[in-house]
Amino acid sequence: MDPEKELQRICDKNNGELIVEDFRVDGDYGSKIHIVKYRLYIIHNEATIAIVYDFGNSDTADFKLQIPTNTTVPDFHISSIDHLTKLVLFKSQNWKIHCKEPHLKEKIEQLFKKYKLDQLMQDTAFEPTIKSTTSKETYTIHSIFSLNFEQNTKSITSIIEFHKGLIDMIKEKYHVH
Repeated sequence: MDPEKELQRICDKNNGELIVEDFRVDGDYGSKIHIVKYRLYIIHNEATIAIVYDFGNSDTADFKLQIPTNTTVPDFHISSIDHLTKLVLFKSQNWKIHCKEPHLKEKIEQLFKKYKLDQLMQDTAFEPTIKSTTSKETYTIHSIFSLNFEQNTKSITSIIEFHKGLIDMIKEKYHVH
């Protein structure tokens, strides 16, 4: 699957913008490293989703959501459980949500399953780290994960829909304007 075509399709579907940076840098022993960064900008429910897919350099995807807020929203953190720990501890789940607010934790878990990110983790090497932080007037959700798994661009629709679901849920539950 051509990443640029898939990411452009996603941008078109979401009235977003795609910026492609394609360049080469010097590598070891005179070699050249080809790097392509795809920057997507999508507005959803008055919140900005900035996405960077970095191929050739760090091979990572980075999602940053910024939700303007006038109220306190609890922070959360989603971490991956590596396969070795899962085998040793007989864990049936590849991820864990840390959140002091049980209702928010439950809603995030429902979204994670609704958009099949749990299944993506089960079937591939998709291991995201997702963390929220609150500043004065902005609630930020930052997600980062390696692109070294088979369905790295094919899965972007589910990952974006999960993030859009987070925006909607937070705005509705915490009456964010």
